[in-house]
Amino acid sequence: MLGEDKFELARGYFSGPTQKFEKEGAWWIATGCGRGVCNKVRVVAAVNAETDEVLLAFANPYGKGPLPPTGKVSSRVPPSFSRFLAESAQSSVLKSAFNGLNVDQRLNLQRRMKELGHYRSAIDGLFGRGTATGLVAMAISTAPEYGVLPNMQNLDGAKDLVRRLLHPVIPPLDAAPGSFPFEGEWDCDGSSVTLTSRRYTLGRQGDLKIAEVVELATDIRGVTFTNGYQLAFLNITDHSMTWYSPASTDSFECHRVSGVEPDPIESAEDVADEKKYATDSIVDKKDVLDPAPVAGASLRYPFQGEWSCKEDGATDPLTKLTLTENRVDVAFMGISIEYREVTPIGRNGTAFSVALKDGQMGGIYELDDKSFLLYFSGLFLICER
Repeated sequence: MLGEDKFELARGYFSGPTQKFEKEGAWWIATGCGRGVCNKVRVVAAVNAETDEVLLAFANPYGKGPLPPTGKVSSRVPPSFSRFLAESAQSSVLKSAFNGLNVDQRLNLQRRMKELGHYRSAIDGLFGRGTATGLVAMAISTAPEYGVLPNMQNLDGAKDLVRRLLHPVIPPLDAAPGSFPFEGEWDCDGSSVTLTSRRYTLGRQGDLKIAEVVELATDIRGVTFTNGYQLAFLNITDHSMTWYSPASTDSFECHRVSGVEPDPIESAEDVADEKKYATDSIVDKKDVLDPAPVAGASLRYPFQGEWSCKEDGATDPLTKLTLTENRVDVAFMGISIEYREVTPIGRNGTAFSVALKDGQMGGIYELDDKSFLLYFSGLFLICER
């Protein structure tokens, strides 16, 4: 980027005991006394989320216009620039988001920042300049893993940041085909399951990427996925095995249908295609009328009702969902999407595969009267009635 020397030289124009930052439109204004004079220097920083390029521009207080943006990130962000971003971000917003975590979460987040080299202060769960700097530095360094650098100048963006950084991305396992005895296509109590050395697919739902496989016994494997979800495959033979969820204690008997082809190498076009979905079946809530309820009528699906869903460890709900017999209403988006197909998983009535008419897939697991786990768009959410 600028390099330490050039950055400190530029910083010298507004460094000093009276230094402060103020927001003025799209610009950050840095004022302070340095080199014997007091100057007002305009500063702007912009991050390109697609390329991770960071542009930094100073307005020359003695010239007629702003200096041109300079520098690109070609390696790890220099500590000095992390300090600058931490000072530029709304400290009060970051503080509110950080203090919204419970004590254990705050301590764990500081430990993780320290392990990654972004934090040098005491592990005390308190918000200060070091914590602010560490949050911003870690947000930048992990942006390629998560794909989005949130806006840390509003409370929603700051909350998204601290929730995201609490749950690090687990890297996917790079295992060769044939590494595990569970690989193949399986019929698990009527549901189609496909397992490769790297992926797990249930019906037409999106793939889960495998992060770790542990041999618990000769015929037992424990599997952890990149989103933290876990399964166990028991009594594995050439022809059968038992699918088991440690969280719900649900189990299904599986019979091998066939072997499985190795994972294809994904191209950029493949990845882009996975993110596309049709919108012709998405309609505004105001255009959809619920049928009048029938007194004493039983529900078509046990998951029908109003639910509040949040990420594991989060204090605030991510969204509210209303599941009817034929569609899902997403409150914060103000849309309704109709079901194309609802398929029970197993025979316990606690898990369902839901195909939506816009092409998206979802999974409902560990369903009871009060809660369930929702898998949707690569996220696992805890939903409570």
